[in-house]
Amino acid sequence: MVHRSKQHLKNKFSEGFSLTMKFATIQQAEESQEFICEILPKAKLITALRPSTVSPPISLQ
Repeated sequence: MVHRSKQHLKNKFSEGFSLTMKFATIQQAEESQEFICEILPKAKLITALRPSTVSPPISLQ
């Protein structure tokens, strides 16, 4: 099995861009997600991880 980088796979199979952000609180993450969706209406949330002990990253495409 050949492993490819995230960038290689994105270039081959995807369009757009990926954005990963980390926040100190869930509220900051939610507010930022709302703001991004306002300025980029076609933005699509792919993954939102919200563990209680780690800052929650949000990925948009």
